[in-house]
Amino acid sequence: MYRLKIYLLYLVTLHYLPCGFAEDCVETKPQFFPYHAIVKGDVTCNGALISENYVVTLGSCVKGSSEAIVYLGFRKHPYNDRSQEDSAGKFYVTRNITVHEDFIKIGNKQFINNVAVLKLPEPVKLSSEIYPIELIPKEESLGILGHNANVSGWWSSDQTNVKYCPVQLQSQDTCFHYYGSSFVKDQEFCLKWSVKKRLNLMGNPTTIEGKLLGFQTHTPKCVKAHPTCTGSNVIVNLLPFLNWIYRTTDVKEPEYITRQNRLEIERLSRNVDQLQSRALDSLSVLYNEISIHSNRLNDLEKQIKTIILVEKNMETMLQKLQKEVNDIKSTLETMNMQY
Repeated sequence: MYRLKIYLLYLVTLHYLPCGFAEDCVETKPQFFPYHAIVKGDVTCNGALISENYVVTLGSCVKGSSEAIVYLGFRKHPYNDRSQEDSAGKFYVTRNITVHEDFIKIGNKQFINNVAVLKLPEPVKLSSEIYPIELIPKEESLGILGHNANVSGWWSSDQTNVKYCPVQLQSQDTCFHYYGSSFVKDQEFCLKWSVKKRLNLMGNPTTIEGKLLGFQTHTPKCVKAHPTCTGSNVIVNLLPFLNWIYRTTDVKEPEYITRQNRLEIERLSRNVDQLQSRALDSLSVLYNEISIHSNRLNDLEKQIKTIILVEKNMETMLQKLQKEVNDIKSTLETMNMQY
């Protein structure tokens, strides 16, 4: 029940987030983005809590790190000890770091298969400030290009509260036009911002309708000059890595209902409704018959009680008559003796 209350609070807070563009990134609170994780290995990046036991982040953030500190539930980025005084914030030290086995550096700050998961040393205690996010299923990702999304996190070395920025997903052709062959089309998306100061910390989560799509990563140089082709535009797309994440963590792949399956479910549901209606009709008839027989039994019971009562009365009368007969006999015998 407590988990359900936390999840409902999370959904309510998501409902009130703007879905259009804003002039600047908006400062917010941890309960609006309770999945936020800061991962501090050899470098510091952001990530996302995807279950009570696992955090997902960029492989480039933890590649080569023997251990990492994971911060959850912080309003401010824990660059210094003061921010660690946040009462809701928790941190965990883990050595259980798994980088994608095909992670490769292909250029200056350019990577492929750039994803990693960290297993926490113990399950986190869920609260309104710390709660895992769902991964967006492949089936729900169709047609997302051009849609609005949210990037949440911090600017580099920022000491203010966590922020979020509405963005728009660009088409893959547009991204390739801007960045050329440095853009990995099957593993990355690029964004269109409308704010002056963009969030730029590596690993800032990008979400659509409250589900995790990817993380900000290093943006290659533009090959075509354009006002929207600037830094902090590219995100690692987690969709190609969902199966790997499901295999590597305790996150279960959601069951997706196809249109054909949904029609079959609706047909079966109608059949169940019809069977239920027939069963209720049969039960109603049976109940009426039972009621009729019950009334008959009650009448018979009353008749039997009446007969028993009559028999008792007759027995009493017979006893009285027998006594009178005996008295008469006794009187006659006495008279005979006198004569």
